[in-house]
Amino acid sequence: MTGLRITLAAAALLALASCGEQPATVHVTSAAGPSQQVLGVGVGYSHDEAGAEAAAVTYAEAAATPVFPADNASERQRVAAYSVSSEQAALLAKRLESLRGYDSSYGVLNAHAKGLRAGAHLYPLSVHMENYSDSDATVSVWAMLVEFSPSVFRALYLTESVALRWESGDWKYVLSGTTATLGPAPEITQAQTTTSPPQQLEWQAWGR
Repeated sequence: MTGLRITLAAAALLALASCGEQPATVHVTSAAGPSQQVLGVGVGYSHDEAGAEAAAVTYAEAAATPVFPADNASERQRVAAYSVSSEQAALLAKRLESLRGYDSSYGVLNAHAKGLRAGAHLYPLSVHMENYSDSDATVSVWAMLVEFSPSVFRALYLTESVALRWESGDWKYVLSGTTATLGPAPEITQAQTTTSPPQQLEWQAWGR
């Protein structure tokens, strides 16, 4: 991988989430980007593999989790900032449906409005560049998705193939080319053999 590298301690993240502690927000800057943010979503990435990898991780979370404020106008502005122009309407409709689902299933939006800890975060564990050109890129991200509210805590693993296109001087998210599957989930028991670690990503949520 040509970009950013550190290990994310998944067990520590789960412990923090389950006990209610909230880690301090840390802003990490990198030549790969992001260079700015739009309502909590980092945008402005370098036109290279490192920039594509950083964008893929940020956009995967933005497209899959509630970002606050979670009203229609804010979501429309975010989608316009990180999605390709031809698919903004489709992504906005999907995002609004997803937000309604988070609220009906977990009460996330209602709880957050009351000042309670509620939401979801996508914690990337590894990244792999599948395909890259100056105009398009596909980045595989293996991550842990943690969803939480006063009544629910759920953690699952997923692998997402994030499609990107270089448009208007930035990498943009391509909904129609992006796919996601559950897993692989790590073994519960401790590994008995030593293996080579996967590529790991250095990443920090932008203003979340």
